Amino acid sequence: MSANSFVFEFQYDKKTEKISKFNGDAFQEPLTFDDFFNRYLNNYFLFSDRSKFDFGKVSTFFATSGTGSRLGIVSMDEKKYFFEISNVEEDDVDVSLFRIGEDNEDKDFLTGINSRSYLFHYLIQELNNHDGKNSYLIMIDLDNFKQINDNFGHMVGDACLRAIAEKLNDIFKGYAFGRYGGDEFLVYLHDVSEEKLMFLVKRALEVKFRYEKSFLSRSGVTCSLGITSPIKGNRELSSLIKEADEALYHSKKKGKNSATIYPNHFISNQSSSKMNRKVQLYHQTRTDLLFNEEIKKKKYRNSSILVSILAVFILIVFSVSINFNYESNKQTETIAQSISQDRADDVQSQTKRKMDEAFEELTKTAEAMKNFRTNVLASYDGLQSLVSRIKNNTSIKNPALLMDDGSVFISKEEITNFVGLPIDFAIAEGRKYVDRIDSVSFSSNNSMIVFGVPFEYEEGISRVKGLLSFFDISEFASSLFLNSFLSSAYFAVVTQKGTKICDNGSDSFTYFSGNNIFNQLDKDNLIDYENTLRHSFDEEDKNISLFHINGKRYYFYNQNLEGADRSDWVLLSIIPFETAESYLGNISRFGVIYFNIFCSFAFIIFLCITIFLQKTKMNYFISQYIDPLTKSINEQRFFIDATTLVQKNCDHYYLVYLNIKRFKFINNQNGTEYANSLLGKIGEYFNRSIQPNEIVSREYSDRFIMLLNCDSSKACQKRMEKILAPISEGKILQTIEKIHMNVGFYKIENPKEPIWLAIDRARSATNSLYTFDNINGFKFFDQKMMERAELEIYIEQSQEAAMRNHAFQVYYQGKYNLKQGRFTSVEALVRWKDENKGFINTQTFVDVFEKNGFIVKLDLYVFEQVLKDISSRLKENKRVIPISINLSRRHFDLPSFFDEYEALIKKYNIDGRYLEFEITESVILNSQINLEDTIRRIHALGSTVSIDDFGSGFSNFSMINHIDFDILKIDKKLLSGKNGFDSYSKNILKMIVMLNKSLDKTVVCEGVETKVESDYLKDIGCDLIQGYYYCKPQPLASFQKLLDQEDAGSEKEN
Repeated sequence: MSANSFVFEFQYDKKTEKISKFNGDAFQEPLTFDDFFNRYLNNYFLFSDRSKFDFGKVSTFFATSGTGSRLGIVSMDEKKYFFEISNVEEDDVDVSLFRIGEDNEDKDFLTGINSRSYLFHYLIQELNNHDGKNSYLIMIDLDNFKQINDNFGHMVGDACLRAIAEKLNDIFKGYAFGRYGGDEFLVYLHDVSEEKLMFLVKRALEVKFRYEKSFLSRSGVTCSLGITSPIKGNRELSSLIKEADEALYHSKKKGKNSATIYPNHFISNQSSSKMNRKVQLYHQTRTDLLFNEEIKKKKYRNSSILVSILAVFILIVFSVSINFNYESNKQTETIAQSISQDRADDVQSQTKRKMDEAFEELTKTAEAMKNFRTNVLASYDGLQSLVSRIKNNTSIKNPALLMDDGSVFISKEEITNFVGLPIDFAIAEGRKYVDRIDSVSFSSNNSMIVFGVPFEYEEGISRVKGLLSFFDISEFASSLFLNSFLSSAYFAVVTQKGTKICDNGSDSFTYFSGNNIFNQLDKDNLIDYENTLRHSFDEEDKNISLFHINGKRYYFYNQNLEGADRSDWVLLSIIPFETAESYLGNISRFGVIYFNIFCSFAFIIFLCITIFLQKTKMNYFISQYIDPLTKSINEQRFFIDATTLVQKNCDHYYLVYLNIKRFKFINNQNGTEYANSLLGKIGEYFNRSIQPNEIVSREYSDRFIMLLNCDSSKACQKRMEKILAPISEGKILQTIEKIHMNVGFYKIENPKEPIWLAIDRARSATNSLYTFDNINGFKFFDQKMMERAELEIYIEQSQEAAMRNHAFQVYYQGKYNLKQGRFTSVEALVRWKDENKGFINTQTFVDVFEKNGFIVKLDLYVFEQVLKDISSRLKENKRVIPISINLSRRHFDLPSFFDEYEALIKKYNIDGRYLEFEITESVILNSQINLEDTIRRIHALGSTVSIDDFGSGFSNFSMINHIDFDILKIDKKLLSGKNGFDSYSKNILKMIVMLNKSLDKTVVCEGVETKVESDYLKDIGCDLIQGYYYCKPQPLASFQKLLDQEDAGSEKEN
């Protein structure tokens, strides 16, 4: 325990809230908190400096701790002290006291990082002052640390703690990180994204400590993490520590060297795809702001497109739904109107039939009455007898006789008067008639419907002139409108002036409760409806209208009732729209619903496809610019963003080119997987090391390029030294090998200068340091390199003119056949004789053309010249030997490049057996698919394929295992070992030749310059030799002369 800390223990009864034991000694009587602190700890010497403290000030703090752990800070005597209470849920309570606030107490005495008391002080203030959004508390525990301590002692254990603390402190630089106790650490991250959290977690999980003598040297001491977040409702530090500890326990239980986000989201260091995705995203956002900005813009644009599609879809669906609804409603109205008309026509037909039946019965009875004797019709008794007989023997309702004087005889006791009524006049004129009579004395309702027909007695003048039938209003209406199918409809017979004759008394429609429908409409100020009905009544034709009354829709359908001379009677049918619509079922409503469901499903499918395509497109876009090993931008994206950054501000930008020393040896020694992992870690470290508005990328293989913003050349080199130091010391990669690099610098002066040119100049500086010593080499692009660069600029500016002026000349170098003793094939080479500079170094201008792509045009130029030379020699009827032509790797960036070659062969009508196409190893490495197709086309012509410069780079037999080649050209580098053309070189050559001969491949060795080399190659079975020993590159005429001399010599021998 530190001299600045103090721990004591007491027994606490939660029920009585009293203390019964202190540091193992029991009290005679339990004490309250105040009594306990005042009696035993007040003025108690706690620390080595015998400081005294008044614990009365903190008794309330302890008394209110409740259950669980509690942390807090209390000020006393102008000093601050940190208290921690734990195990309150048990009888024994542990209390720890730390003094804080002094510099020497803020640091852990063993590791030198922040101390526990400092961390608690910081964390409590942080939690009190901030909301904890995007913040995380991480508890870190060391795996296998106990075995280190137990087996090798505390000195090694302490060294392990210090080493890992240093690495973790570097990872969590800028955040509150410190030692919690033992082999545990705490770190509090504030204002970090989930991507950065995963990035930091991944780095922490990669931290390892290996002790060479330990049986744990392979796995070493690693870290396990427990992570929690101070979300709303959980702001107590003690609770957060408890959650982090539970998450840490979960990580340990699941297999160590892993992390868990509380409560149980497990993250494995080996197989967490989510963590890798988050880390990759963090690298993208961290290392290339321009690329990230473009991704954001694309995502925003994609989101805008989706929102627009959604808006358009909603608008379309809404419009279509409205239109569909409108058309459906229109159709529904049309159908409903038709149904209403049909139903109303049914009622009209039924009404007319009932009326016709009534008249028919009256007419038939009246005809029968003609057979009665006159004296029967002349007396009241006779009339009474007649009425009774009619009533008993016919279906006539309430029969009565209309007399000459206009009186109506119903019975002796019931006689009324119709004098002057329209029915009296109509019967007098010999017409049948029907009318409503409102002054019938014998009716309880005082209103009845009367049907009447004239009566003519042939034997003489009779007092009776008509036969009548009386119907009660309700009885008459029920007989007319008997149709339960339309019980909710309202039917009425009205006059043209709106007076009701009768109605069906529908309970569903009680609006026209009065005697005149027009009066009711006029009363409610429905003048338009009233006028419409009056006009349609006057037209004496069928008419239907849709009216809104009391918030509901009704069809008003009117038609005249013909017959009985009552042209002023109208049958008015009022049918609720819902009633008519109900006959349609739910076609309209469900039609809209089904349409919307269909559209929704179609849209969801369309949206899913759109999102999938956009995501695929976005992933494809990102994959185009992301290096698969380093997970950062690739060379192509580097060019784009570097150009943008330089054009904005080129004053302080340096192009840095890095090449790992002896990387080929590391690759061969440890395998490709290990080497790729190493490159990935280096790329990841470089990404972490650069600043915003700086970028880094892997050019290819073990070569990296950076664009750094530095004030001076000296500052740039110092910065690179600082970046590379941890790699060279093995701290970053944690490898046995010490990785060193050659670094070239180029300061960009002109914003319009192509980035590829800046890279090339920095590469030139790097290549000038091509040494294998175990130090990092640094070189700035200098004057000599500048001269070469100026030459390259001149080359690029002159290339088109040189081709127009035929400054490019084809030279030929023969390949000597060791068995036949003569040249049996030849290679076409290009030379450039410039009018100002003379012959320009071939490798120099070829390198420039390879970079800017002009090599494609030059290769075609050379190929066409070769075809012309072959054609000319064939015309001279001289011996023609196969000529090999070089195909640059840049050709294979163009899928259909070989079309032009085939077209030229066809143009000059050259047999394919005279042509050999040479392909370099870089083509095999980078253009596998396009290469295989090109080789098939070459063989189809009858030509051969050779692999050039074998052994100059990363060539190996596994690389060419699936390539259908015919000839293998051994690079001249294999002729020179450490001691020249020694046994080591000879054995390698012999092995290559033997292997290829067993595969029935022709072997050519280039760069042969001595007889010793030639003789040895002949002995081991090499087929062809190319080099200055037999033939140097020369113009066509010189080589043709050499061939002619060979042919002449052969003729002499024969």
